[in-house]
Amino acid sequence: MRRLATTILVAAFVAIGLWAPGSWAAGAANGNGTEAAQALKAADIVKLINTARTPADHLKIAAWFDEQAKEARAEAKKFGSLSDCYSEERNKAMYKGVAAGAGVHAHTWCSLQAHRYLTAAADDEKLAKMHRTIAERLAKAEKH
Repeated sequence: MRRLATTILVAAFVAIGLWAPGSWAAGAANGNGTEAAQALKAADIVKLINTARTPADHLKIAAWFDEQAKEARAEAKKFGSLSDCYSEERNKAMYKGVAAGAGVHAHTWCSLQAHRYLTAAADDEKLAKMHRTIAERLAKAEKH
């Protein structure tokens, strides 16, 4: 019995580990964003933020943050789904006490990860909005 519980627990955490954030932390675009967001890598964005002077520069930065927010929301959705899989009711039904409590811990961890990604997405969206505002103001200033 104990061996089965350990096997189930290890398999669950391996599955969670496979869904752990990789591309989000590296800032890699996933091919679904704008050209500007795809063209920028994490190191490039730091340089661009430090040297941005034109509306186009700030729009590139905004597009990059929009892409980051989109990726973070996708990760949050994955962890939300995992959290649902490990809900207490489902855990009791699936394991019938074999791995008592393991699913609850996984449920909590996945919920925290989902929340973390949603918070990151909201922060990225705020930064994108800020850079669009800067771009608009610069464009207006150029006209005058």
